[in-house]
Amino acid sequence: MKNSLLVAMLGALLLLSAARVTAQTAEEYAAPLPAAVTSAKTIFIHNDGNTPVVYEAFCDAIRDWGKYRIVASADRADLIVTLSYREPDKGTASWGGNSFVSTQPKREKSDAEVTLTIYDAGTNEPLWSASDPQKHAMREKNRDRQAIQSVQHLVSNLELGASASQ
Repeated sequence: MKNSLLVAMLGALLLLSAARVTAQTAEEYAAPLPAAVTSAKTIFIHNDGNTPVVYEAFCDAIRDWGKYRIVASADRADLIVTLSYREPDKGTASWGGNSFVSTQPKREKSDAEVTLTIYDAGTNEPLWSASDPQKHAMREKNRDRQAIQSVQHLVSNLELGASASQ
């Protein structure tokens, strides 16, 4: 009985210390953000990726965080956030006479990427930028799922940077 209690206490202590080390590690590696980013209250989001899935996921993540209020006009914003989702050119393929011609580029490790760039609304100067590459996904639902995860990862990095700046 005493041995099982001792093992249980030792296990709990080990879990608590691991959680503390993980939290410290995340805070240690978070780069502080510029003061203009941390002091801003309002943002305008420019959707440069032409995909509503990424835009909606980003808006939801920003609203859940609660730090910034999203405004409908760049004139009323402290920051302008450009959100882009890019997939590389897949090339074309065609039959020419008796031969097959393909201009498809070599497959890369990451086929798509979500990029978040923050600009000062007054000066249009870039203040912070980050990208999150994705793995190749054939199905649209998998590409959408990965894009949403990329957005959540970028917003988490932004949150960590904001907490490191305080």
